[in-house]
Amino acid sequence: MITQLRVGIPVVGGKGWLGGVSHIELHVKAVCSLPKNNRPHLSLIVHEDSLDNFVCYRPFVHLFDRILFFGQNTTVAVNKIDLPFLHCPTWEDLFTKVDFYFPVSFNVLPDRCAASWIHDFQHKHLPNFFSARDIELRDELCRRIAEHSKLVFCSSHAVEKDYWRYYPQSQAQTRVLALRVLPEEEWYEGHPQVIQQTYELPEHFILCSNQFWVHKNHRCLFEAISQLRQNGQEIHVVCTGLTSDFRSPGYFQELTEYILQLGIEDLIHILGLVPRADQIQLLRRSMFVVQPSLFEGLSLIVQECRALGKTIVLSDIDVHLEHEYGIYFEHGNSQNLAQKISDLLPVSQPGPDFRREKEAKMQASGLAMIYGQQFCRLAEDALAIFKPSPIKPNSASTLSSADTPLLATVLSLNDDLTCQRKAVNSWLQQGFRPVSFATPDVAIELQTYFPDVQFISDIQGTDINAKVRFSLSDVMLYLGQKSKIFGLIEPDIHLFCTNLRTLIEKETPGCVLFGPKHDIQPVQADGEPTPGLGFIFFDAANLPSLNNDTVYFGQPWWDYWVTLISLIQKIPAKRITLPAAMHVVHENRYNIDDWIHFGATLTKYAPPPFELSPDTVNGYQTVLTKLFTEKSSEVGTV
Repeated sequence: MITQLRVGIPVVGGKGWLGGVSHIELHVKAVCSLPKNNRPHLSLIVHEDSLDNFVCYRPFVHLFDRILFFGQNTTVAVNKIDLPFLHCPTWEDLFTKVDFYFPVSFNVLPDRCAASWIHDFQHKHLPNFFSARDIELRDELCRRIAEHSKLVFCSSHAVEKDYWRYYPQSQAQTRVLALRVLPEEEWYEGHPQVIQQTYELPEHFILCSNQFWVHKNHRCLFEAISQLRQNGQEIHVVCTGLTSDFRSPGYFQELTEYILQLGIEDLIHILGLVPRADQIQLLRRSMFVVQPSLFEGLSLIVQECRALGKTIVLSDIDVHLEHEYGIYFEHGNSQNLAQKISDLLPVSQPGPDFRREKEAKMQASGLAMIYGQQFCRLAEDALAIFKPSPIKPNSASTLSSADTPLLATVLSLNDDLTCQRKAVNSWLQQGFRPVSFATPDVAIELQTYFPDVQFISDIQGTDINAKVRFSLSDVMLYLGQKSKIFGLIEPDIHLFCTNLRTLIEKETPGCVLFGPKHDIQPVQADGEPTPGLGFIFFDAANLPSLNNDTVYFGQPWWDYWVTLISLIQKIPAKRITLPAAMHVVHENRYNIDDWIHFGATLTKYAPPPFELSPDTVNGYQTVLTKLFTEKSSEVGTV
């Protein structure tokens, strides 16, 4: 069981690298968002050489189940830690108290059950920002990891892609865990306006929270502010972050001189390193945030903005694009950045925006829980990789039982594969058996990306808008012969509700059960979100009698159609009341004429109180959602 697994987490980072401390803090908080009986035992490992950095962990040390001191000088440890701890004088002793060591920061523990962490390959992409000695040292560390580690942890797919680009012969397995930010209740109890006044800042400002390191590219932001002033738009910028760069000691002085040269010294407010609580309140108070960096391994500020519902303008580097959140500008292009800022100024106000924060908080809780579940799976995988263990990783073999509910979708090579992989992983973690309909040739290619998915090619597809679609009637009849309970879901819907499978197995027999999806906007728009269903489950013994309507799995309105048919045939309907599914809004693949055309199929079953047109499509969805709500009974989550 996962609760029997003991994970040792070392002190990473310190006053010289607060980003490392923040990463571990957010990691532990996400894992601890899981119920105690659904997560591993966590030990904080304080090495003899990291004792001075323990003070940075003091605010969240209570989240760990215990503290382990690794070293010889216990007298110093007692004074520095000032809390009960277990002493581990050797590696052998340490690994009698932990099963998995995570992470080994930019290093490797040969033949130990551990995950090496390569933060990024910045020295490969931007070698001019490093000395020859630094590049040599980093290359040597990465080479050692590639040659001796069995498991490498990457904080983004961009880092993983670089790893295999530079070390294609490595025998290690890689895993990606994209860190999520779980907001603290104290964040919402703070007073953003008071903090703004404390630092004597103007009421209207944008925020840039970055260390003053060369690759963070403050220069591009300052050039954009200068261009805006020249065009008659003046906007104040507040900058927080360490003002020294060990690689370029004179860089901050160069920046301050550049600000004077541009003539914008009255618009730039450099606060330096501020308390974490103050930085969060400044983020809430700002009009929006700008992240101009040329390179990142993760970029936590993006996730902080997502967690607080704050708009962010960010450079279009690969790792930023992975976040699927924000307004992107061409990296290094100050004119393009100036235009993005100019477009936002008329529609932005000082925060906080309580409505957006409330929505974002709910989304962030779900994302943190998914992250925690992904880490649990990584930890179980680690034990299987390093030594045989009763604890096995999730895999298709563990989901082969006919009693396991099928969850069907239509995966696609033409859509975002990363997003689809994340969605499928969330289904596996919930305990479902994912299947996807595909043509034989596409199924072969997709199988390499989705090894845990069973592909079904027994049904003839139809080409619609250059994409093969499958008749929903054929799909449901096929599934009903294969599983007692089965569900239908879009390939980019993520499930995060605790014990969702238990709830579905309990409530679905004899009825149709559906749950709402919560749309996550890359930048949340004003107005009400478009209603929609996240997933639908059926009792195979109680399938609705399907007619000959031409409705295809995945086309517009398919979820409304099958739910409506079930209600018309008086099959009892239930709906999950708490959010259990989320979906990142993307560009619509169908034009408005397609929506009207496909929507017309439903009008003969539930005539709308208006003519279906481009102006009333969303209204008709709202009408149907209200109908489903009225005709279904509520069930909670377990």
